[in-house]
Amino acid sequence: MKKLRFYFALFAGKLIYFTEKALHKNATFFPGSMAVKLCPDILKYFDKPKQIICITGTNGKTTVTNMLISFYEKKGYSIVHNSYGSNVAGGIVTSFLKDSTFMGKCKKDIAILEVDEKSSRLVFPYMEPDWLICTNLFRDSIKRNAHTEYIAGILDKYIPRKTKLVVNADDLISSRLAESNERLYFGIEKQENESGKNDSLIRDISICPECDTKLEYDFVRYHHIGQAHCPKCGFASAKSDYTVTEIKYDENVVAISEKGRIERYELLSGNIVNIYNQVACVALLKELGFSSDDIKMYLTKDSIVASRFSVVEAGRVKIMTQLSKGKNSIACSRALDFIHHFNSEAKAVFLMVDDLYEEKEGSENTCWLYDADFEYLAQDEVKRVVVAGARHLDHKLRLLMAGVPEDRIVCVLEEKDAVNPLVEAAKELGVDSMFILHEVFGYQRANQVRECVKERLVSNNASN
Repeated sequence: MKKLRFYFALFAGKLIYFTEKALHKNATFFPGSMAVKLCPDILKYFDKPKQIICITGTNGKTTVTNMLISFYEKKGYSIVHNSYGSNVAGGIVTSFLKDSTFMGKCKKDIAILEVDEKSSRLVFPYMEPDWLICTNLFRDSIKRNAHTEYIAGILDKYIPRKTKLVVNADDLISSRLAESNERLYFGIEKQENESGKNDSLIRDISICPECDTKLEYDFVRYHHIGQAHCPKCGFASAKSDYTVTEIKYDENVVAISEKGRIERYELLSGNIVNIYNQVACVALLKELGFSSDDIKMYLTKDSIVASRFSVVEAGRVKIMTQLSKGKNSIACSRALDFIHHFNSEAKAVFLMVDDLYEEKEGSENTCWLYDADFEYLAQDEVKRVVVAGARHLDHKLRLLMAGVPEDRIVCVLEEKDAVNPLVEAAKELGVDSMFILHEVFGYQRANQVRECVKERLVSNNASN
């Protein structure tokens, strides 16, 4: 019989959830966190759906989670998920609170849950996923997950033995998780337009994990993502089961070798990180028995959430907003790399990645700026870089060190003050591509800036 403590926590959590919803609050974390305080192992006692899919990793887990949720919803499944909430234990418990009866019986067909890497120790002992996707493992913010071995160690310890893994063959760190578990690999072959040379400042693994010899990289896509081998002991990157063999950006097509058979899918995003996300989803769905036709029909662009990446047009100017997590040098570098390789003759960039004043326990440590690849902005096509926030002068210093000319840098304290220099860049410098990089808590402010810039540009075009 389930513990009375569980039922008390369940009823209390549901009461908090419905009260918060009545007050028009998100109710994504607090109900579950309070339930966990009342019953620390509450997750253990919920009846679970027939299938549980979890997604973790440093970057891309939210995108992959939402892609899978969108697919299953279009197929008619009912889902327990946390796409609008927290990926830590409290948020996951909230997901079960809202989708369970007052006796703890699950009302949904399947669970698709994003799980924070560090929080896996509070989740997996009480909930055994059938499948776990790990997108990648990188160093994260210095206050949380700065050391990859630390995070990989937590996942290694708590991933259930029976859970099947879907891991990145091009990532020597995440591909080695829970090595005794059944697994399949996804990856991307070296493309014709890729040099294979490493121009990233960070590489989180350079020594063989088996014999401590320096690894030889056969191909580097970015940071430590690529293919490598050990010249001494023979350790090498895993062979991919689901492999992107060709990316045709002009035709918006990606070719994926599925255990030897080539299938072509719509390219959901031109960002290489999202191509990894797409092939990870394809790998899992094919293993679960879905047809290529189903995947082509139901795995669509609208599943990549706007809070991660969105595009609007204002006349001839394309304005893109993209998540670039504050204090996370890897996420920032991937966004900067996307800008660097974006095909445009005149670009403007607005950096609002300073989240110092967004958190009660924010850090003044700026060392992450010197790990991020701001050198990608030191190209002739970048005509203006606007920086905002309490640390805008730190950002300016880093840009100068990266080789960005000082006359291209504009500093403002408030985000709203970036509108004028961005509009002027389009009017006076011929900028036709704008990029607004925002941290996790800056999505709404980024949208406000984007809409103001769009309105001004449209108004100027109309008056001309």
